[in-house]
Amino acid sequence: MKINKDYIAIAMILILFILYLNVTLKSPIVFGDEGYYAYQARWISENNMMPNYEMFKDTNVFHLPFTKPPLFVLTEAFGFMLGETFVKFLIPVFAALGALMLYIFLKKTVNAKAGLGAALLYMSTPSLITYGVLGYVDSLLCLLMICSLYFGYLTFEHGEKKNAILTGLFTGLAILTKITAPILLVIFVLYFIIFKKYDKLKLLLIIIAISAVVVAPWIIRNFALFGNYCYGPTDCPAIISDSRAVETELQKQFAGTNAGGSTDASLAKLGTISYTDFAYGWVIIFLAIFGIVQALTEKKNIQILFVILMICMLPIFILYSTRVEDTARYTLPVVIGMSALGGIFLAKSYDHIKQKNFAIALFLIIIILSGAWVFGQNKLNAMVSVKAFSTGFFDACDWVEKSTPEDSLLLSIYSQQTAYNCNRRVSTAIPDMAEVVLTNNEVSYEHLKMHGYNYVFVQVGLISQVPYEENVPYDFFNFMYTSPHFEKVFDNTNVYGNGGVIIFKVN
Repeated sequence: MKINKDYIAIAMILILFILYLNVTLKSPIVFGDEGYYAYQARWISENNMMPNYEMFKDTNVFHLPFTKPPLFVLTEAFGFMLGETFVKFLIPVFAALGALMLYIFLKKTVNAKAGLGAALLYMSTPSLITYGVLGYVDSLLCLLMICSLYFGYLTFEHGEKKNAILTGLFTGLAILTKITAPILLVIFVLYFIIFKKYDKLKLLLIIIAISAVVVAPWIIRNFALFGNYCYGPTDCPAIISDSRAVETELQKQFAGTNAGGSTDASLAKLGTISYTDFAYGWVIIFLAIFGIVQALTEKKNIQILFVILMICMLPIFILYSTRVEDTARYTLPVVIGMSALGGIFLAKSYDHIKQKNFAIALFLIIIILSGAWVFGQNKLNAMVSVKAFSTGFFDACDWVEKSTPEDSLLLSIYSQQTAYNCNRRVSTAIPDMAEVVLTNNEVSYEHLKMHGYNYVFVQVGLISQVPYEENVPYDFFNFMYTSPHFEKVFDNTNVYGNGGVIIFKVN
C-alpha cells in the first residue's frame, strides 16, 4: 500500500515539533534576548499599547527608542494574552511551520521526496534548533522568508498578480521581523536579471510596492516620534537628558566584554570545524555542497534560486563573523538554501539508486537522514542546559516581585533575564556604566541616583576580580558592602552559594 507523502511529512514534522516542545515547555525564558522580547511583549499585552521606548532599559535620564522591527514582539504579546505557557508553546511553532512550508515548496516545484528530505534537514540543523527553542525572532523570519521565496518563485515562473501580492505581503512581514530581511528584494532582483524575466517587471514592481505598503506604518511611526526611519544601520540613538550620562574615557578600563565562551569567540578564533559542528553539522554541509554542484550543473531555476539565497547571505556572514553566535543567528536563512538543495540532491540520488536496487536506495537515505538528526538531537540536549539558570536567581526574583515597588529600577548584569523574571525595569545599557562600576566612590553613587536606580541585583557567580563589562567588578561589590549609600536587603548565598544573589538597596 502506497502511503501519501503528505501524511509522512505531517507526522515527521509533528514528532520533531514535540521534541522541540520538550525543551521549551520545561525551560524558563532566560536565555539572552528571550528576556528582551518577552518583557516587551508582556508589557504590550498588559498595557494594550506599543511603547515609545524600550521600557525595561528606560532610566530617569536615558531613553532608548523602541524601533526594532516589531512583528515578533507583537506576536508574543498576543501569546501573553493566553499566558506564558502558550508563549513557550508558540516558540517552536514557527520552526515546524517553516519545515511544512519548505515541504510544500519543494513538493510543488520538484517532488514530494525532495520536500521530505528538506523538511527533515531543516529541523535537524543545530542553528535552526537553537532558534527554534529560543524565544528569538529568527525562526519566524525563516518561515516568512520561505513563504516569500515560494510565492516569489511562482510569480516569476507562472505570473499571476495574486502571487506577486502574496510575495510582497510576506516580504514586508519579514522586513518587520528582522533587519536582514530586505535581502529578499535583492534575491528577487537578481533572479529577475539572471533568468531575464523582463516580461515580469510589472509583477516585480508590485512585490516591491506591497512590501513598502506593509512596512510604511512602522516607518511613519518612527519618523513621527524620532524624526528618522530608525531601521537597520540608521537605528535611532538614545535620548539622554543629562550630560553626565555619556560614555567617557573610563570605558577603556574595562578588560573586555567578559571572560569569553565558545559562542562569544570570533569565527576566526573558533575555527571552521568547530563552527560547523556548532551551527550546522557535517551531514547537511556535505549535502548542501553536493546540492550546489548539482544546481550549477543542471541550472534549473528552482535550484539556482536557493543558490542565490546562499550567496546573498555571504556579506551578512562576513559582517557578523566576529561572534559565532551572531554569525549563526544573522545568517540563519542560509539553512533554508542548504536544506532545500540537500533535499533535492537526496531525492535525485534516491531515484537514481532505486533504479538498480530499491532496498539499497532506501537504506542509504535512512542512514543519511538519521545521521543528520544525530547533530539535531545533540543540539536539543545541549539547549536544555543552555536554557537554565540557578534556582537562586529565581528565588531572588520572587523576593524582588513581592518586596519592591512596581516602578523600581534595578541594576543587573543579566538585565534582560532579570527584567522578565523579576517583572521590574532593569538596565545595564547606560553609556556611563563605567562611571557606575569602576569609580567605586561618590561618582558611582551619583550616577546611580541620577538614573534613578533603586536596587543593585548581584549574581554572585558574576563577581570578578577582572573588570569585565558583563561581570560585577569585585571592587564595586566591595564598595557597596562598605558604603553607607547602600544597604544589603537580600542574600540567599547561604542556601545557593555561588549560584545565589545579593541585592543592595540604593539609599
